Amino acid sequence: MSIKDFGKIATPLPKNPLSILALILVLLYTCAVIYIGFSGSHLESNERFILIWFLALSTALVLVVFAWVVSKQSDKLYAPTDFKDDSAFLQLQRKGKPDVGLIGKENQVETEQQSNEKNDRKIDDLMSYGAVIQCASEIEENIKKDFISRGIDITGESSSVLIHQLAVTQYLHWFERVYRIILGNQIHLLKLINEQSSKTIIKKWAVEYFGHIQNSFDDLSSWTSDDYLYFLFAEGLIIEEADGLLITVKGNDFLTTMARFGYSEKRVLL
Repeated sequence: MSIKDFGKIATPLPKNPLSILALILVLLYTCAVIYIGFSGSHLESNERFILIWFLALSTALVLVVFAWVVSKQSDKLYAPTDFKDDSAFLQLQRKGKPDVGLIGKENQVETEQQSNEKNDRKIDDLMSYGAVIQCASEIEENIKKDFISRGIDITGESSSVLIHQLAVTQYLHWFERVYRIILGNQIHLLKLINEQSSKTIIKKWAVEYFGHIQNSFDDLSSWTSDDYLYFLFAEGLIIEEADGLLITVKGNDFLTTMARFGYSEKRVLL
């Protein structure tokens, strides 16, 4: 094969990866033929041995690599010019590969879900503040009604969290104020009512209890039983039901808060 003939064969080949591979094979064997043709008679037997094995092994190696490329990377053997339009070429390149756009959407959805879960955990954490305060829900409802009457928008998670926090804060403020002025024996009376299975005591018994307290403390000599119980009624700690006195949810919360934060029952006029 002359250089001119090789040029005629090689010129149209480098259009795609497959033709480039063919060009390499043509170049390889052309060089081998030229070398053997000009120098074959001058080669020693061991040199011929090496050359022959090189040609044989290179052919086998090329065959193995070509088979692997065809079976595993066939989409790499063609150029865009081998197709009628670019879309066919792009479709082949994407064959067997995940859709990047779909992956992006899935990642975005996953990220949004993680963000929502994280946000929900934060909201749950904020809403758990003061969870043991049973009367907080009633305070929340009163706050919502007040906001609505003032034309304030209370929709949304942020509003719910802020209203809950405000309700708990109002309760704690109320607790501190009541605890500063309540009598120790009034706290004791609350505990006695709360210890009853019905959470109720007969009012007559409460009047007798006050009489015992009045005899023990001269400062209460001018008080009546109604004066003594008025504070508990006014602060919503107890209510009168039929002939009995019933501790309220707020009263129970008061005792629970005292126990939770270690407030002493020993107050003025114990």
